[in-house]
Amino acid sequence: MDQRAQFLLQKTQTPDMALRRFRSSKLMKKLLFAVAFASCTHAAYAAGCPEGTEVRVKGDIPGAISYDIFSALHPVTAVKLARFSAAQQVKLLPDNTPACVVADDGVKDPSAVLLKIPGGPMNYWVTDAQIRRAN
Repeated sequence: MDQRAQFLLQKTQTPDMALRRFRSSKLMKKLLFAVAFASCTHAAYAAGCPEGTEVRVKGDIPGAISYDIFSALHPVTAVKLARFSAAQQVKLLPDNTPACVVADDGVKDPSAVLLKIPGGPMNYWVTDAQIRRAN
């Protein structure tokens, strides 16, 4: 057998050998650590709201990034929703999204509720009818 054939034979590995190498690698350890950390973080958010009331979103709803946008959006029409979504001033919140009500929102409108989405970068304004209190 020539040298090139021996080199290629040494460099080829079976899928089983590749899997064994992956299991013992640092990448696998880092991946497992990241998954464990993410599940602990998710469990901490699922434990409840440190401030405010824990609620869930009813249906797929638009969440406005400010009270002014919320006021301009309602009553919701397809045209308004499309324009505000395109301008990234409204985000569609999926059904059953866990959230916390921000108690001191600074607005006297009882139908407007400010939600803090755990792990999310922003708070969103929704109507009171679009949330349900968690048990």
